[in-house]
Amino acid sequence: WKGYEDALVIYVNAMLREWERRGKRNELLKPGDAALGLEEQDGAIMPPWLGEELLHSCHRHALMAKLPEHYGAFGWAETGDEYDGSYLWPEQVEEGSWVLRWPKATKRPTIPICVAVVAPSSSKPLRKGTKRGREQDEAAAAHGDKVSHAALVADWGRLTKEVLPKKAAEHRWPIRFDHCFQRVALDAAFGGCWYDHIDRKRGAAIKQMGTADLERAVAAARRMEEEGRVAVVEMDEQSLQWRGKQSKVSRARR
Repeated sequence: WKGYEDALVIYVNAMLREWERRGKRNELLKPGDAALGLEEQDGAIMPPWLGEELLHSCHRHALMAKLPEHYGAFGWAETGDEYDGSYLWPEQVEEGSWVLRWPKATKRPTIPICVAVVAPSSSKPLRKGTKRGREQDEAAAAHGDKVSHAALVADWGRLTKEVLPKKAAEHRWPIRFDHCFQRVALDAAFGGCWYDHIDRKRGAAIKQMGTADLERAVAAARRMEEEGRVAVVEMDEQSLQWRGKQSKVSRARR
């Protein structure tokens, strides 16, 4: 979090609010307390590793391995099988350049994170994608596609990180977290497990997708927003089926 302290404050406040929402006592820290350094600042910049699926997946595997009876209820794709006691962590190796690293004792190579030092132009996003994604973008441009890739990325973040988790909490949907909605929408976009189509080792899926794939993913997220619980249950069940996971509906009937 070094250099992103304003974002860390937002994270801590969110944790404190959730703690209180659950009815837990909180006598030491209060959200937004300026004296404690918890006053949130406008325009906080998020750290570049936030949303890197390989990083978050590694930590979810660890949680599942340690407490499967608790975290198994969250609908994660991770089972804990890949956890071997080591964690990936983000590290800035030079200005604007980040990697994911394992503990040095593991002697595993670091994994570069593709991060733009300068914000890309909305008319021509700077991103590293798959060959398939570039071909889709070129084909879309040839046919006069007017959908802005940058606008789709913004919609994706708004829907999966804000709109859908909020609706899920209000209406008690079976999945509640941003990464769960991203899993379901990405699987729907590709018609199967999304990481069979995108290399997770290259970083976040959203940074590798062409406009056509991204449009389908955003459309899937919008369907969940508009149709609500019925669509969420149907699409989540389909996602689990593609991954060879047991249906939540069948588990609930036991």
